[in-house]
Amino acid sequence: MSEWTYKDPWQIFRGAKESNFPKKAALAVAPDGLNVCEEVVKELYNAADKLREEGWIVDEVECPPMREAAEVNAVLWMADMQYGQASLIEAENEPNSKFVFEQMSEIAGQINFQTLMDALQRRLKLMRIWDQFFQNYAALICPVSAQLPFNQQRDVESPDTFREVYEAQLTQRALPVINIPALSVATGFANGRPIGIQFAGPRFREDIILQAAFDLEKNIPKVKIHTPTW
Repeated sequence: MSEWTYKDPWQIFRGAKESNFPKKAALAVAPDGLNVCEEVVKELYNAADKLREEGWIVDEVECPPMREAAEVNAVLWMADMQYGQASLIEAENEPNSKFVFEQMSEIAGQINFQTLMDALQRRLKLMRIWDQFFQNYAALICPVSAQLPFNQQRDVESPDTFREVYEAQLTQRALPVINIPALSVATGFANGRPIGIQFAGPRFREDIILQAAFDLEKNIPKVKIHTPTW
């Protein structure tokens, strides 16, 4: 009872101020089969190499489930939205809000007590799996997005473009629901658009991913920020 264990996802680890940890990171270039563009892939490999220069061991691996976590997140989002916000969205009648609500309802389905309880149980299972993963790695390197930044309003142009953006943002939808701290680091530009990578780490260990980001930034050339043209 006095020591932390990955088997209990509700236990709070109080050692976050401890700075000692093995500099060993996992690299997941295409989590759960995510179709990642070549510019982002290149940036992920570059980040791994730069961390190695700072003494990190980086292994390219398959990370634990992302898609299932993202599915759970969608259910929890829509359980709240369908229960407490649907009538407000209808009354406000703002086109983009209605469109997103309709798309998310189609993806998640109608949430009932059974689907909500199932999602909460799946969430606990995933938290245990990820906690166990971080017994072997201090941090995970993964995409922030599978694609370069989209044009404004791309997600509300059509159902197809909504799903395009939704799929590209898999890691952003998956990690928060299992309480995984994450940090994006801008590393430059590609095709005139900003690009970067994402660090994720064990629960309550923001200190680890901050250190990983500091180490990465030591080897990132300073770039002049310019006004986007897209």
